[in-house]
Amino acid sequence: MDWAGDHIAWVIRVARTRSIRFTVVALVSGLSALAVTLAVAVSAPPWAPALLGFIAAAGQFLQGLIRDREQSHLGHQLAIKLQKALRDFHTDVGELSDWQLRERFKEFRQAFEEIREQHGSEILKVRGQDPPRIGESSG
Repeated sequence: MDWAGDHIAWVIRVARTRSIRFTVVALVSGLSALAVTLAVAVSAPPWAPALLGFIAAAGQFLQGLIRDREQSHLGHQLAIKLQKALRDFHTDVGELSDWQLRERFKEFRQAFEEIREQHGSEILKVRGQDPPRIGESSG
């Protein structure tokens, strides 16, 4: 069961990283955009507002490409669903026979993989990619 906990921890780390990156890029690009007005008001050299405008635009372009906010939200949703599946598996496990425990574990693995596959499809939609077709080689 360590693999499930490790996977959930990895999903949380990736989602948190994406969330932090989204916040930092949004702050930097937003503050740069606001600073353009200030740079013009104080008669800064022409390159200053141009650079600030470039930083603001680059940040927005980057977020449009990588879509950290959406991917972060999906990652957190995935972690919650996987944690629930893990909790459901652990409920009353101590009272089960070996056969019942094996059956419950198979059900857990199937549910865990179904959640991951569903999340993978949602991530691909956010990224604007089609899911891979079964049986096709990647060429």
